[in-house]
Amino acid sequence: MRLKYCSLGSGSSGNLYLISDGQTNIFVDLGIRCKYVKAFLDDLGMSFSDISGALITHSHKDHTVGLPTTIKKFAVPAYMTQTCVKDAESRNRANIDRTSVRYFESGETFRIGTFTVTAYKVQHDTPDCHSFIIKSDNGVSLALSTDLGSVPSSLQSAMKECDVVILESNYSLTMLPLSGYPLILQERINSDHGHLSNDQCAEVLKSLIDTKVRYAHLAHISKESNTQDIALKYAQRIVGDKFHVSAFPRTSKSEIFEID
Repeated sequence: MRLKYCSLGSGSSGNLYLISDGQTNIFVDLGIRCKYVKAFLDDLGMSFSDISGALITHSHKDHTVGLPTTIKKFAVPAYMTQTCVKDAESRNRANIDRTSVRYFESGETFRIGTFTVTAYKVQHDTPDCHSFIIKSDNGVSLALSTDLGSVPSSLQSAMKECDVVILESNYSLTMLPLSGYPLILQERINSDHGHLSNDQCAEVLKSLIDTKVRYAHLAHISKESNTQDIALKYAQRIVGDKFHVSAFPRTSKSEIFEID
């Protein structure tokens, strides 16, 4: 079976990814309100009952705003750490139905249907932020890593064994000082617990040349301190034609990609 995946949104306005291997369908993050996700699934001829689980990277609202309603109304299992649950409740000012929560620990490998998932802890300005390596029983694997100030060596090594890498390319070092952000916010973004710059993203992609990687998608691109064109130029200058590179749109759904 082919692996299919797409983004419904990738940025500070909301994050949600759909990944399917034809047998199991999962979300990564629920940072878009439930009614919009339902409309998207309707367009695909799917419903929430087709979703086997939602992996939650961390508690920020642009990754969890749709979480409380979605799991309460549709009982979609949400895979989170205990700390992430508590912090997401505080940020969203809403209770999270614990009966639909499946807890995991940093570094743990667990199953969701035909997917094997490994959670890698990364540094961000919120408790228990994780990136995920997702492997299908059909042999195709995907890495999804956004909202991190640096890439741990263990995660970078794991990416080399993946067919698809979704990686943050959040900001331009030259645009960040001109963004209008307060200095304290600029310093947070440009820190080990902030976000990945175009330069950092490109260096990670460079390390993935001549590995298993066939597709890379730039994600969580800033509206104020980056553009898709600039991020792509950085990445493509490094990668060349070694593998396909594209950028996910910030506030609209991407095309549906397929790989086998």
